[in-house]
Amino acid sequence: MKTIHYILYALATLILVSCYDDKGNYDYTAIPDVVVDTVGCGIRSSYALDRFDRLTLEPKVKVDGQTADDSKLDYVWTMYSATSGTGADIAIDTLGHERRLDAQLTKAGGSYIIQLSVTNPANGIKTFFKVNCLLEEAITAGWMLLYEPTAHPGTSDVGLVVNPLVKLNIMKNREFWNIYSAANGAPIPGKPIRGLRTVVSMATAECIFATENTLVGVDNDTFEQRLSIGDFFFNTPKPTHIDYYGPFGWIQGEQIIMDGQFYTNAMPMSRDYKFGASIIGDYGELAPWAGFTMNLVNGVVYDQTNQRFLFVPYNGASYSSFTPQDATVPFDVNNVGMRLELADWGRNDYDYLLMSRGDERFLAIANFKTNFTSEANDHVGQALYNISASENIRQATQFVSSYAGAHVFYSAGNTLYRLYYTKNDKAEAVWTAPNADEEITCVRLQKFEHQTLRSMMMPNLNAVLHIATYNNKTGQGKLYQYTIKFSDGSIKPDGEKYEYNVPGRVKDMSWKWELVTS
Repeated sequence: MKTIHYILYALATLILVSCYDDKGNYDYTAIPDVVVDTVGCGIRSSYALDRFDRLTLEPKVKVDGQTADDSKLDYVWTMYSATSGTGADIAIDTLGHERRLDAQLTKAGGSYIIQLSVTNPANGIKTFFKVNCLLEEAITAGWMLLYEPTAHPGTSDVGLVVNPLVKLNIMKNREFWNIYSAANGAPIPGKPIRGLRTVVSMATAECIFATENTLVGVDNDTFEQRLSIGDFFFNTPKPTHIDYYGPFGWIQGEQIIMDGQFYTNAMPMSRDYKFGASIIGDYGELAPWAGFTMNLVNGVVYDQTNQRFLFVPYNGASYSSFTPQDATVPFDVNNVGMRLELADWGRNDYDYLLMSRGDERFLAIANFKTNFTSEANDHVGQALYNISASENIRQATQFVSSYAGAHVFYSAGNTLYRLYYTKNDKAEAVWTAPNADEEITCVRLQKFEHQTLRSMMMPNLNAVLHIATYNNKTGQGKLYQYTIKFSDGSIKPDGEKYEYNVPGRVKDMSWKWELVTS
């Protein structure tokens, strides 16, 4: 009987529960269906691009089958590595915040995924779209520029232009800007001094950039920093100002002037060899320059205070004076009596020097390629030309010498002048910037210090003139490239030429070579 009572009680309870008035809200809200639609948009599932190429993608986004109102959705494009494990780049880069992607891909070569994330702020639900992207390194040979970026004054960044004038056998012309900051997250501290690809350790040579504050070395292909200033010295000094950095003549050496002191690394061959202590001796203010020498000596400098050249003997640690010079030399390197204003190496691998004495200006030519301890070397000074009659020569800010012909160029303001020194002591204007507000900030001729590379690999040797300008009013830099007659330096009126916009003030330019593909 108790069992029957329990069953009747349970049934009564169930009936009462089923009769309870449920007053809950059972109205359901449909979640909007957000879809990324690529039909008809020309979007592929995979891309193979060169580093620093631009990628443009514009998919359609629909909500419940209707074109979305972009203002009601949040878009984020990101790029991250498609691989994992040791050495993988795990950083996630944000490329944009619009439905349309138009971005330069600056990450180092590798396999990546580019992803669009669409978020509905009303409910926080995300929708994703992805494409694969293979980036290949493309920063090989070309013409390299070191400049102070307008957007980041007081720092330095790097550009590269690639065209048939500066690189052999190219498939397409290209230009790259702000390469260093793209690869390292920020520009180089300090205003630019010098940028070049060295021949230290030929097969793995890096690009070196000197600024007023530091010295860095970057990977030749990725431009990621590999060397800091401490990697160049056995005992790193604490520089307050770098005045000069450059190669050591024909060989794989380097020279630097920091805080008025000269350091030379005559033949390193690899980064295991470094700068030692500064050269000692009796000297005054050093000009920001070092001579074009060979491995018979360890460097040549100019003492502005005492107006004389000094050299460092092979494996020497102190300065020496030159052998007493013959009385017939055009000028005595031991007692020049002039101030060194600007200089460049050129024809016969001699040094060409713009010198001043009061209001006068001179072109001095010197041969610093030999062993100066020999009594036979008593004719280092090769020639001296008084060029005071040349227009604006006292205002010259840039100076370059031809390697092939008997001519030099100098600039003042927005005008470039050419001096054919064996025929005339007065220069002629050969080029003026298209805009009167453009100031010429750098001029270079296409040549290279290393004899083998320039003779076997450099395209258009002695036949290209590079002119960089800067407009202070607009903050816009320019690069102009012209083909010239290597014999006299005249610009070919119908020759090949290029013009580029540069995001800053160019301080230095040089040839970036590639051992295999240049």
